[in-house]
Amino acid sequence: MLDEATGAANTGLTQEVVAWRLEMLASALTDFRSSARAHSEPDVQRAWRAFWADRVDLLNHQRSYLDIARAIHLYLKILESVDDDSRLTNIENLASGGWIIAMGVERGEADDNEVAGIFTKVFRDDGEDLRGLPSQRLAAMFGSMHQLQQMRSYIGDSGPLSRDDLYRLWDYALGAHALNAPAGLADLIAARVSVEEVQATPNGADSKDPNSLVEAILVHQIHARESEDAAEKALGHLRSEGALTRQTLLSGNPPEQVLRILESVGISVAAIRRLQKEQAEYSRKGFMGRSLMGSRQPELMRASHKALDGWTDLLDQRQSSLETLRAQNAADLVPLVDAVRRLKASEEFEDTMRLAVFTGYVGGTLKDGGFAARVASAMWTSDPLGGDIDAQLPYIDYSRVPTCWVPNGLGLSYGDACSGVRELVVQSLAVALPRMMKITWIDPAGRGSSAGPLLELLEIDKELLDGQVWSESEHIDAALRRITDRIAYIEQRCLKDRFANIDAYNMEAGSLAESDHVVVVTGFPRNFSSESIERLYQVIEHGRRAGVSVHMVMDEQVSHSASFGVRRHTPVLLGIGNGGFTNWNGRLPLSVWVYGANGHAHSMLFVDEFQEAVGLPIVPFPGDPAHARKIIESYASAAAEAAEVVVTSDALASSSPDAAGNSAEELVIPIGVMGRGDTLELRLGKGLAQNVLIGGLPGSGKSTLFHTIIASAVRQYDPEELQLYLLDFKQGVEFQPYAEMQLPHARVVAIQSEREFGLSVLRNLREEIDRRAELFRAPSVGADSIKEYRARTGEKLPRLLLIVDEFQVLFNDDDADAAECLQLLDAIVRQGRAFGVHAILGTQTLRGHGHMSQLSGTLDQVALRIVLKTSEADSRRFLSDDNPAGARLTRPGEAIFNPDGGRIEGNLVFQVALTSDESRDGVVKAARLAADETGFSRKPLVFDGTRAITIEESEQMTGVLKREVASDRRALSLNLGLPVSINGDGAVRLWRRSGGNLLVLSRDVETALGAVSASLLSASVSAGTNLQMLVVENLGIDEDGAEVLAQVTGFLPNATYRRRKLDQLLGTLFDEVHERVETEDYGRQRILLVINGLQRARELGEDTYFDQTDKESPRGKLRSVLRDGPEVGVHCLVVADTVDTLDRRLGDSALAEFGARFITQCSSVASQRLLASERGTTLGSTYAIISEPDDDRCEKIRPFPIPDEYWLSMALEEPS
Repeated sequence: MLDEATGAANTGLTQEVVAWRLEMLASALTDFRSSARAHSEPDVQRAWRAFWADRVDLLNHQRSYLDIARAIHLYLKILESVDDDSRLTNIENLASGGWIIAMGVERGEADDNEVAGIFTKVFRDDGEDLRGLPSQRLAAMFGSMHQLQQMRSYIGDSGPLSRDDLYRLWDYALGAHALNAPAGLADLIAARVSVEEVQATPNGADSKDPNSLVEAILVHQIHARESEDAAEKALGHLRSEGALTRQTLLSGNPPEQVLRILESVGISVAAIRRLQKEQAEYSRKGFMGRSLMGSRQPELMRASHKALDGWTDLLDQRQSSLETLRAQNAADLVPLVDAVRRLKASEEFEDTMRLAVFTGYVGGTLKDGGFAARVASAMWTSDPLGGDIDAQLPYIDYSRVPTCWVPNGLGLSYGDACSGVRELVVQSLAVALPRMMKITWIDPAGRGSSAGPLLELLEIDKELLDGQVWSESEHIDAALRRITDRIAYIEQRCLKDRFANIDAYNMEAGSLAESDHVVVVTGFPRNFSSESIERLYQVIEHGRRAGVSVHMVMDEQVSHSASFGVRRHTPVLLGIGNGGFTNWNGRLPLSVWVYGANGHAHSMLFVDEFQEAVGLPIVPFPGDPAHARKIIESYASAAAEAAEVVVTSDALASSSPDAAGNSAEELVIPIGVMGRGDTLELRLGKGLAQNVLIGGLPGSGKSTLFHTIIASAVRQYDPEELQLYLLDFKQGVEFQPYAEMQLPHARVVAIQSEREFGLSVLRNLREEIDRRAELFRAPSVGADSIKEYRARTGEKLPRLLLIVDEFQVLFNDDDADAAECLQLLDAIVRQGRAFGVHAILGTQTLRGHGHMSQLSGTLDQVALRIVLKTSEADSRRFLSDDNPAGARLTRPGEAIFNPDGGRIEGNLVFQVALTSDESRDGVVKAARLAADETGFSRKPLVFDGTRAITIEESEQMTGVLKREVASDRRALSLNLGLPVSINGDGAVRLWRRSGGNLLVLSRDVETALGAVSASLLSASVSAGTNLQMLVVENLGIDEDGAEVLAQVTGFLPNATYRRRKLDQLLGTLFDEVHERVETEDYGRQRILLVINGLQRARELGEDTYFDQTDKESPRGKLRSVLRDGPEVGVHCLVVADTVDTLDRRLGDSALAEFGARFITQCSSVASQRLLASERGTTLGSTYAIISEPDDDRCEKIRPFPIPDEYWLSMALEEPS
């Protein structure tokens, strides 16, 4: 052992300084061992060393070890001196500046900072051993104290640092540091630990730790048995020799064998040997010699009897010593049992260690505001004295100890083993924080029966039990793969080299803490492949640090191949065969083995003192299905209530770095928070980070994410820096507020958008990319990026961001529109990056029909993926084939951010920030106000599929009515509705050419009459006196809509209305057309014949066959007008309910005479005939299609409604 002088020499410190620091550490260790704790001493020792993993050499070097101890002590004294109200809650802040303050103190500099002032005072009053140290040494001492913060997390402290918290931290930090002393100094510290501490905790046991007390009792019993057995063995050996020894000693002539026995136990036999020798000489002499010498037999007899007395005394002494030893061992056990009784009677035991098994869920009560530390759970009752209730204590699992149960039938059956594991899991569930424990149960033997009441989790929330209990080989492998993937994620993304384990990480992660995961395997290794076994090994070896516990029950076939023996008087498991399972070699990583022996369950406990495992009698908790169900239901209920984690985008805005509102370099958009509270930013514009794919089931938080992206982007950039194209194809109104409040950033806002509108937006963006390409290529510019362009031209060319929810709607049909959408989106994704055009594409699933299967090439170019809760199959589609992480997400808004094209190593879990309606509206209003104040007056183009349109919404129609649009006299323009596409046209134009007629087909009378009314109105105003309209109403007087055209034509000066009498009008019109044709008069006033209700025009006949020679019947005359009239300025607008009606009234060839067609939803047969596609079958009630086959036009519109009289009177007023 080093003395102080040697220690001083080795450290370079004076002997007094070394002695003082060692006394300080010894005192701290004494306080640590006597304090109430929820962590065992070895675990605390290992945890502290793990905190220094990156600089563990500092702990191994005597000088740096003592310097760190002094720095910790000084830091704690500083914190003690700060008032409770202002005590620092983040010790790292003090640590990062401490050495700077120290150097300032050394130079005598003043500082107004409160902590600096206290540092100065403490340094001067209590820092004699630090005076004169160079700045570099002070920096080394005070520059790496984030380990104190890690210790706070480890022991479960968070929030304000109260005085009690400080003193607990004091005990743990310095106590742990003392336990990690390097060689030599450890002995010096141990020598100073107070005698009272040793007496207070018998055999060095931790009086607050049930496991430590149980181990102390077990060690005591082993030592007692070993010492008593040794004494009994020695005494038994003496007694086995006792008859011969007594007999020969009584005879006075003990043999050499007896003499050696006497010598071996310390009885002198020299006199006997001398007398025996003399007696032998006496016997050899003659009569005279014997007479002179005399017999030595009387003396030999006396010496032998004396030796016999010594032998008898020895036996009595050995027996007395054995009885004394037994009494002493029993007496030495009393303080340990008393310590158990005291622990059981303590409030700490009742609060945290639990004497009895929980019968209800208490985890929800352990969370007091914020995140609470993980509570260690009891696994079974330790029974070190084999039935003595006074010595029984629950075995506490502090660090997710893996267990392996071997039901060998010698005190542990397979059913009891499964019950013990099941209750172990239930008890862990009872103290788990809501949603902070998940279970994977593998049962190849019982196909789920071993889970018992836990199966109810599948009915309540199957995600809590990993979807189901797994039993088939391929499912087992997949389940274990998910676990190893999770461990890798926790290690690489959460713990890294900063946190010792998941508990330390969770204390900083707060509401985004990672849950514990319990893996149970019953019937191992049945149905396990070699790969599954290897994965299970990985989980056992690496899972504890990542929060994964493993509990196994061996198959009975394997269990009966196990061999047992005795070590240190305890039954132990010596080995285990493969039980005939060829995939398994009988090897398992280190676990706590539970097995039967001597009719009693045992666990193998590794004891440091023996450096080997010994058997500890245990009593598995008796499972009560009623209590288990109560715990399970209560936990599931608490988990459901705690599912939502709220992080607001307002908070992100206040904590996000200022983006300076410049998008030239890239877009920086805060969207959520990662585990330790770090803001996650969506960055677009650099490298491969150009476009985003978002996936998630309904209710997963996808809409929330879109709102957060939009609101955060609007906060960061003004409309000159960023413009948005917002398309929503689902049945909802998510984007409506941006339209109603006229978000200035929005170029386009579509609510319940139609595919045709989306296609037009893609066309518009493609044209913009081409336009920008020309700008960039200009000889005077020569830019390769938007940044270069802006720098060289000084023009603020904004970035464009296309955001599409349920984008798969664009590709679901297998038609030309879907093919064009695919081509355009591919161009935007591949080429847009160079010109500042980006896309964010969201959908519930990538499964679909039509051209969805051809999207993979385009989506492969999208490096950024964000996946919320989804199915495993869709997770693999959104991310990659080996990445099912999206299926593991549990709460709304929890998401995977993957910047690596979906590869599993790129997964980052984060919580999407919530943007409330109030926050979103506030952001939009503020942006609109700011834009108006700067003269930015542009409003978004809005497509709202949720409401009926009005005629006023059509700029084209409004321009006609206000006489602001010059009419093309060459064609008769009929405005029918509002176009769906951006640059669409809601009108048809009837030219003086063959086919210049319009057919309106609709079963919905109101829809048809609205479109016809608007067309008559626009034609009347635009053509004026150059048009005569002849309107024939065929609907019955009581039919819906029968008076509409009469009302409309009453406002039109160039319109004539009549009911019926179609045959008379056709005769006149037939003659007019004939005359114009014969005279080749193409310049006369145009005539528009409007026939409404063709289905009621019985005078036209019923035969679908048309006789081309018929010139005199009403049908023949109308067919002639349809055929010859358009070229001479006579057009027809025919309204029918179906195409069959057209065939019946005019013959099956009449359709060819209508070059323009207005079609609402119809049958598949009719759609194929009219449109050569199925488009007409899915229109719905508020859409129509304008088809002009000769011009290859097929455009979806929203038909105008029927105008009322007041509107007509106002609309037709001549502008002043």
